[in-house]
Amino acid sequence: MEVTAFDPPRSYTLGSESCGCRYSSVLRFTPKGSGTDVTMTFEAVPLTTFAKIMSVVMRPLIKSSLKLIAKDLDDLKAAVEGPPAKGAAAAHPA
Repeated sequence: MEVTAFDPPRSYTLGSESCGCRYSSVLRFTPKGSGTDVTMTFEAVPLTTFAKIMSVVMRPLIKSSLKLIAKDLDDLKAAVEGPPAKGAAAAHPA
């Protein structure tokens, strides 16, 4: 993937074309209190007939994979927003 749009400090977009599909991931950063909300959207658009057929055939596998990714992101969020792990080094403000 390559950076296709960059709007610091608000967002950036990654995109690519591969295997008959166009992929795009947009990450947006919104100030919230003393922190930042991060949102990510992902889109895969099939461009060829084969890719369109495979997107239907693979839909159940893709949905189950996305559930695993969502859990990973929830775990990451909890780790970032939660209290420091026992024995973790103290953060130094910049």
